[in-house]
Amino acid sequence: MSLKNFFFVSFDPSGFVSIDKPPLGFWIQAVSAKIFGVNSWGLLLPQAVAGVISVGILYMIVKRAFGKNAGLISALCMAVTPIFVAASKNNTIDNLLVLALLLACLLLSKAAENGKTKTLIFSLVLVGIGFNIKMLQAYMILPAMYLAYLVSKNLTMKRKIINLACGTLVLAVVSLSWAFVVDMVPPSNRPFVGSSTNNTVMELIFGHNGIERFTTSLGGGKPGLAPSGKNGKMERPDGNMNQNNSSTDNKIQNDPGKDNYQNQPQGNNMPQGMGNPPDGMDMKNMKNGNHGGVNSNFGGSEEASILRLFSSNGLFDQISYLIPLALIGFIASILCEKSKKTMDNKKRVSLTLWFMWFLPVFIFFSYTTGTFHPYYLTMLAAPISALTGIGLVSMWRLYKENKDWMKWLLPAALGADGALEILLLSYNFDMTVAKILIVIIAVITLLSAAVLCIFNVKNDVSVIIKKN
Repeated sequence: MSLKNFFFVSFDPSGFVSIDKPPLGFWIQAVSAKIFGVNSWGLLLPQAVAGVISVGILYMIVKRAFGKNAGLISALCMAVTPIFVAASKNNTIDNLLVLALLLACLLLSKAAENGKTKTLIFSLVLVGIGFNIKMLQAYMILPAMYLAYLVSKNLTMKRKIINLACGTLVLAVVSLSWAFVVDMVPPSNRPFVGSSTNNTVMELIFGHNGIERFTTSLGGGKPGLAPSGKNGKMERPDGNMNQNNSSTDNKIQNDPGKDNYQNQPQGNNMPQGMGNPPDGMDMKNMKNGNHGGVNSNFGGSEEASILRLFSSNGLFDQISYLIPLALIGFIASILCEKSKKTMDNKKRVSLTLWFMWFLPVFIFFSYTTGTFHPYYLTMLAAPISALTGIGLVSMWRLYKENKDWMKWLLPAALGADGALEILLLSYNFDMTVAKILIVIIAVITLLSAAVLCIFNVKNDVSVIIKKN
């Protein structure tokens, strides 16, 4: 193994060009492959382990504030979320990022409770480590972490702002450490920074992995193109032009204004030697136009709207089915805490953390017109699962206590969730075992909602009769 290629994450033996991601996730994969061999086991083990540990960490965080039952339900929901499972058994590195962010949330929760600056800084160091796995994608959790810390009660607002300022400085140093070192190395002594326009990691951070994630119209062109120098021709890191690429230029035209997807394999077949597509990708749907972002520009193939994740496309069956339970459950949790004289600090921090993780990420995936892949949705698995677990326990409590109109939240949430599952399945239903099971679950959910409604009505009638 070439240590130079290892450090610069260059994917070709000659060290000509690097991949367009930071190094940490691929370093972990490379070490695993060194130990277990370059095979499926060696490459997929880190993601599988990260997925398992993430479920356990989510359980620990939710249990701290809302108890064992909420923690178990949250962990179960995350463990069976389709896109989370898919990302845990392929060679994408997103679940390594999710693990880093969940560990950061665990430390942040402790920092908000004990007020220790050191714990807060360690939590932001973990976000910086996440940055070195997927760059700015790691920062999507920062609004949740900052706001959760600010609403905690153990410190004055002035002290909390100072602590966050110190933590943010450390976060910046950790995040940019590898990028700074790479950019300090002369271009002739290192690989070209893939997908950058000026051969620097900083441009990659704010260009291909920054602006282009929001909109390709403001980015540097079509994502994923080979590095180019003057006049659009390949340029070596030492500045010499590749004189042998003219025939290639005539054969392959990567026009940023055109969709080259029609040149991809048809049906569910991949090119020989490429292996099988990740479980989260439906090649048949992509052939029919529902690219789901696999063309690296989901915004160009699906209208941006608040209903994007519920529409008939390559994303609808990956994460959306628990959103009604999560949102109604969040409302129920707030109502449960409002009924008390003082809101528990742990619960205040936890609810703020999960909802503010969910909301910006959901809005981003709903409206972005930039570079987009279905497996990015694994970022939503943790907050949706946590809010679902917390919400179900809270809604059951309100139902048992017969709390006026609030007792209707549980049947309403179950009914909405069952109806959404049936709607999502109606887009592309076939008689597979998995989808038949989902139909059964949806029917059971609707029947449960109906039974709960009947008991509510019965209780109301009984109260009226007793009053008369």
